[in-house]
Amino acid sequence: MLISEEYPGREQPMQKNVPAIAAVILGVIAVSTASILIRLIDVPPLVVAFYRLLFTTLILTPVFLLKEPQKGAVKDYPFYYALSGLFLALHFYLWITSLSYTSVSSSVILVSLHPVFVSLYSHFILKERISPATAAGIIIAFVGVVVISAGDHSRGGNVLLGNLLALGGAVMVAGYMLVGRNLRRTVSTLNYTFWVYGTASLVLLGLALVFRAPLYPYPSQVYLVFLLLAVIPTLMGHSVFNWALDKVPVVLISTIILGEPVGATILAWIILQEPPSLFHYLGGFLILSGLFLTVRRALRE
Repeated sequence: MLISEEYPGREQPMQKNVPAIAAVILGVIAVSTASILIRLIDVPPLVVAFYRLLFTTLILTPVFLLKEPQKGAVKDYPFYYALSGLFLALHFYLWITSLSYTSVSSSVILVSLHPVFVSLYSHFILKERISPATAAGIIIAFVGVVVISAGDHSRGGNVLLGNLLALGGAVMVAGYMLVGRNLRRTVSTLNYTFWVYGTASLVLLGLALVFRAPLYPYPSQVYLVFLLLAVIPTLMGHSVFNWALDKVPVVLISTIILGEPVGATILAWIILQEPPSLFHYLGGFLILSGLFLTVRRALRE
């Protein structure tokens, strides 16, 4: 029995896909640790974002040099590589900054709205028609945003600023995905991620120097957290999703990834003693339901 008729390759029996599905689930758990690791250290967001991408690039460098046949592909699309790296850098900066003001639950749920912004861009800029299911998903998701914001408003302080920063992070990652969508049709995933991660780390380095964010010295355990951010949520998380693309239906991967806000919320509750409120439960359910409709319909089309 096949998992899906939309399988992006040759059809394989269900049992052969089990390891890949298990890897994707473990990848979601790995990605869910990012916000927890960031909250464990008191370091400027620019510095955290810079070292996360720098360490990821350094780890990828020997693999890239040994296995990538298109090492010079960046010369063919310099503007798009730079633009994609800029979007990714701003995504990490805005999202990591949001964790200084709002809860892990609100931040991770709101930054997961990037498929909604991709759909809105496709409709208004690219003039691609949005299906009724996608439109319903967008509306439901934004109702969820209102519910979470209403609940956070009662907490006062800069919580709403944190929520806006998380939404800004979602917009930036949507831009990153839109730019990369065409590039990855002609270059490999390794080539794309190596150059874009490297570009993003340079952008963040420049911002850190402009705003005089201290890049050193930090205790050794802080640099260990930087390394863990590169290895666990980035390489063991996002890289696993890329690896599984030709082994598991894309729609299934996208659906499983929606579990990241749930995983991050649970870890924040256990490790940071940050339980979600009733508004998080209700708003998160609405947002994830809307995202499910949006992602599933878009991938079917």
